[in-house]
Amino acid sequence: MTGTAIAHSGFLAVNDFRGQPDIYGRPLQMTTVAVADALAATAVLVMGEADEQTPLAVIDDLPFVQFQDRDPTPEELEQRWMDMKDDLYAPLLQGGAWQRAGAGRAEESK
Repeated sequence: MTGTAIAHSGFLAVNDFRGQPDIYGRPLQMTTVAVADALAATAVLVMGEADEQTPLAVIDDLPFVQFQDRDPTPEELEQRWMDMKDDLYAPLLQGGAWQRAGAGRAEESK
């Protein structure tokens, strides 16, 4: 399981690097970073998902988090969602022969 942000406030949830140069000086075309989700995943790693019993993680002093003194705007909230046509991994996810958990197990046990 991976942590996913269900809400955020006080910082930009997405860092948009489009137009900024990559390590070779070429402008980035599509690169955005889901900061809120990355922080949530990090918190899950620190808190654990079994018997660690760590109910809270405090993450501070991160240079890539852009703080702000307001709630996110509707436009900023919309940035958290990516259209499947823009997702690099969409073809892999859409092309798989996915099966619902537990499906096919009845046939296997016969």
